[in-house]
Amino acid sequence: MKATGKIWIQAAIDLFDLEQAEAVAKMAVEAGVDWVEVGTPLVYGQGSKGIDAMMKIADGRPVIVDYKAADGCYGSFKEAAKHGAQYAVVLAVSDNGSILEALKAAEETGIKVVADLLFVPLDKAPERAKELEEMGVDALFIHCGFDEANHTPGRKQYDGAEKIVEAVNIPVGIAVDLKEDALEAVKAGVSWVTFGLPILSSPDNFEACKEYVDALHNAR
Repeated sequence: MKATGKIWIQAAIDLFDLEQAEAVAKMAVEAGVDWVEVGTPLVYGQGSKGIDAMMKIADGRPVIVDYKAADGCYGSFKEAAKHGAQYAVVLAVSDNGSILEALKAAEETGIKVVADLLFVPLDKAPERAKELEEMGVDALFIHCGFDEANHTPGRKQYDGAEKIVEAVNIPVGIAVDLKEDALEAVKAGVSWVTFGLPILSSPDNFEACKEYVDALHNAR
């Protein structure tokens, strides 16, 4: 179902170094983002310290932990909830047992489950999205990763978004780095947009960050 309300914006803090991550997250919050993401590199580099740091900087805004969990999901989601995060991410290509373990942790702790469609083929994504909705995930996420995009000429990050959005009745987010492509994703009916590198690589990029955030907030 296409979203019609105001877009909310998630800042992906995809940095290994904690001090750099904190500086960039503070810049993103100052620029007006709505959610703060503990990006996968930050989880790898800092573990739960990264969650604690982003929770402090988010200052009441939702925090999502991008584990890209594929196994051991119960423990990961419980850990994210223990540190106060409101959302965590499981890969949609995972076995359904992994999805169920994430949902089990959600039932016990209240953390919400976002299923990332990374690596799900575009022609199969709407069907998988429906399955995940029926299983009980709270939201879906469309994601063409860095490596896939770099090695797939002509691939747009918003490809397939409209069909996925129309297949389900839960919120659908998307990772889009370029402002122009993000605006196309908004037209497709996504509920929220995530951006990260290269804008969120340095605290010196405030103007570019603010331009992206303002454009998306005013897009619908």
